[in-house]
Amino acid sequence: MKRPARAGEFWVREETRRQRLQALAGLPRLPYAVAAFSLGEGDKTVGLICRNAVAWGAERLLVIGSPLWERATACATDAFIRIEHFPSVADFLMWMESGACPYEPVIAEKTPSSIPLQAFSFPPRMLLILGHPSFGVPNSLLWRAPQVHIETALPVPSLNVAVAAGILLYHYWQQVWGGNPLYRSDG
Repeated sequence: MKRPARAGEFWVREETRRQRLQALAGLPRLPYAVAAFSLGEGDKTVGLICRNAVAWGAERLLVIGSPLWERATACATDAFIRIEHFPSVADFLMWMESGACPYEPVIAEKTPSSIPLQAFSFPPRMLLILGHPSFGVPNSLLWRAPQVHIETALPVPSLNVAVAAGILLYHYWQQVWGGNPLYRSDG
């Protein structure tokens, strides 16, 4: 194995992140999707959620709102997941309630009726709907599916959406798919 080159105080890999991610192209995906809200240019949250969705094997990322989110925060993972855009909450809701949606929605939001993650049973074909950092999940969607929340050590009103996505997707992968990687690691 060739040792990386050194540039100043940092070791520099000779391959790009995109080149290292090429192995993802042929790997199977799990039959679930993640939905995230975008307010437009500069919105970094969708890219971070994309990274989580790819890491935990989602087959789709559904973006509600503006298609102009900050793709740099996805760190090239956006090339390895099917991304679909819904211009408005009404468009997303129409798709979700039609026969075209093959998933069972689950809403990540702390409400009086939400279930703590430790007690929640994820459906196998989940559609995880994450709220926007500024306004959460719109009321028109909020009561149309079961809600799950992550208990915290202190009573903070919410977690960072991308952090919550990672925690929820990890627990989903463990609970529904047994935590088994979709690839065979030789190292």
